[in-house]
Amino acid sequence: MTDEGVGIYIVEEIARRGLLPDNIEIDDLGTGNMNIIHAIADRDKVVLVDCAKMGEEPGTIRRFSMSDVVSKKVKSNWSAHEGDLLDLLELSKTLEQLPGQVVLFGIEPHTIDHGQELTPCLQDRFEDYISAVISEFG
Repeated sequence: MTDEGVGIYIVEEIARRGLLPDNIEIDDLGTGNMNIIHAIADRDKVVLVDCAKMGEEPGTIRRFSMSDVVSKKVKSNWSAHEGDLLDLLELSKTLEQLPGQVVLFGIEPHTIDHGQELTPCLQDRFEDYISAVISEFG
C-alpha cells in the first residue's frame, strides 16, 4: 500500500544493515492486532514506527510518547482482527504489560494506494527515518 508500508521498510533496512546491538530486538509487528500486546509485553522500551496521517507535509516524521497522541481513526467494525495501535497500547497498560517507555514515530504519507514501493517523497527522506529510529537507542 505504498507509503502505508514505511514502518516495515524501515525495520527491514535497520535489520539488514545490522544497525542495532544484539541486545535490542527488532520486529515487524504487522498491522494493529492482538499479537502486538504479546510482542511488547514487559519490555523496558518499545519504539514503534508507522505511517500516520497527522496533517503535516508528506514525508514529515514526528516523535511522540503515548501521552502526546490521540487517535482520530474511525473504526470500520467490519473485522474482529482490526485494532487501533493506541487502543492496543492502552489495553497493554490495563493488563500491566506495557513497556516502561513507549516511543512512537509517525511518518506522514504522500500516497496510500496499491503498490509495493514508497513514493519518492518518502524515499528521499528514508535515511532520516532510519537515523531517527536508531537515535532512540543511543
